[in-house]
Amino acid sequence: GMFAFVLVVLTVNMFASPLFGVAQPYFFNQIVQTDPVYYSFVGLAFSMGSIVMAIYLSGRASPPKVYQPLRRGLLGFSMGIFLLGIIVLSYTENWLSFWPMYLLLMVVSVSIGLVITSLNTPIGVALQRYVPKDKLGRVNAIINLLAQGVIPFSTALAGVMIEHLNLPLFYFIVAIGMLLTTLAAYASKTLKAF
Repeated sequence: GMFAFVLVVLTVNMFASPLFGVAQPYFFNQIVQTDPVYYSFVGLAFSMGSIVMAIYLSGRASPPKVYQPLRRGLLGFSMGIFLLGIIVLSYTENWLSFWPMYLLLMVVSVSIGLVITSLNTPIGVALQRYVPKDKLGRVNAIINLLAQGVIPFSTALAGVMIEHLNLPLFYFIVAIGMLLTTLAAYASKTLKAF
């Protein structure tokens, strides 16, 4: 089960980092070509969603099993990426003007912030609950090392894909990747025990 959790962490990092570190800046800088302050407010919206969910979860008792919130978080993240792709596609195809697109992007960014925190929390709870205390520091260090290690690879791959594919297609590929991860988590017997 712990190995499955590590794979989930690595997969989420692999998909999320290039999405927010490459695709969204590219969208605002190269396609929308707007002032950087607009992109900074999208990042602020994401952070606000994360903070709100963290405050909400801190007032609730940890669930006896983390499998259900983990599944919901993965599914919500997949849907959020898919919605981002639709918004980007709508703008590039001139179905939406700037302000409707921007407002929708802000709403989805807040939602993804909420979902990402609700996804990270059960992973953290599982690590605290199931890893022996004398090994917790080493396990966390290895997970963080692996999670950070996939970022350069996924970021470079995202740059190549965005260069050769259109941007909405990149979002949809990432959404499909996250959906496959979600389906694997739903089917995992080892995760169901947690």
